[in-house]
Amino acid sequence: MAILYAVVARGTIVLAEFSAVTGNTGAVARRILEKLPSEADSRVCFSQDRYIFHILKSDGLTFLCMANDTFGRRIPFSYLEDIHMRFMKNYGRVAPYAPAYAMNDEFSRVLHQQMEFFSSNPSADTLNRVRGEVGEIRTIMVDNIEKILERGDRIELLVDKTATMQDSAFHFKKQSKRLRRALWMKNAKLLRHATFLQILTPSLLVIVSTAVINLHKSSVVFSRNVEEASRKEFTDLFGVECVAVHDKYLGLPIFVGSSKKLIFGSSKEKLWKKLASLGSNPSYCRSSIFKARTVFEHGSRWQLGNGASISVWRDRWIPRPKTFSVFTPPPHDSFEDLRVNDLMDSPVRIQTVI
Repeated sequence: MAILYAVVARGTIVLAEFSAVTGNTGAVARRILEKLPSEADSRVCFSQDRYIFHILKSDGLTFLCMANDTFGRRIPFSYLEDIHMRFMKNYGRVAPYAPAYAMNDEFSRVLHQQMEFFSSNPSADTLNRVRGEVGEIRTIMVDNIEKILERGDRIELLVDKTATMQDSAFHFKKQSKRLRRALWMKNAKLLRHATFLQILTPSLLVIVSTAVINLHKSSVVFSRNVEEASRKEFTDLFGVECVAVHDKYLGLPIFVGSSKKLIFGSSKEKLWKKLASLGSNPSYCRSSIFKARTVFEHGSRWQLGNGASISVWRDRWIPRPKTFSVFTPPPHDSFEDLRVNDLMDSPVRIQTVI
């Protein structure tokens, strides 16, 4: 294994580490952490015997690994960048105040797995991987050329086919432009017809429903997609006003807030105007009510209770159609104030004199 040791620390506080060898590697790494300069982001290397310590400082953390001196510097730093990305993704929020070895149980396994991957897998080295892919492409190109030569195809034939394809591409581009213009014109015509139908629909609704729209009190709101020419054509056709937003419907505000005065102010003002048109003389209303008094009195009669408030001679209390009153006059002046209860026996309310 080329990479033998890795540690993640905040200053001198170790958060996670893994070692594939025994010895004083951890002590040497801690001594290096103590002597590191306090720069924000940096990359440095320290040599120790046959090993090199590669250090990456980023986001207030230090990522350190030890590798053989024959392994180079590109792959160890690629390993540190991968560890940095994984650590910040999982512990980026808690890393600034986490205690020592807080992530060691979980992240030491990640250090070990990535250590094995970057030490043994050739695809871990991005530059070598790109070089391998370029070499593979070259091999494929050589194979294709050799196959063409083996079949006896002439290079001139390939050139002719290339020229033919170029002419076909130019012709296709020209035809596609014509088709695009034709489709655009067709779409514009359809859009114009649709706009005309939208303008004509309200008129048809009025004719069919025999309803009448007061255009002087009407307003219209358009969306931002409607062109200015279409807006003017619609407003000129119907003679309505174009507004940004409808603020009232049937005299009431559309948007209801917390202000009662704003909501009902207009309705209250209209009501007071109607009442003011009736005049300031209250006898107008009173005379209208008293107009029906004669009709009410003509058909009314008393319903007997205890009879204490019903006059025998003056009130209508006898169940006789039309008159409901006594025909004969009082025999004496002393009977003038006679009440119906005077004609009854109090305990059982039996009428005794008529």
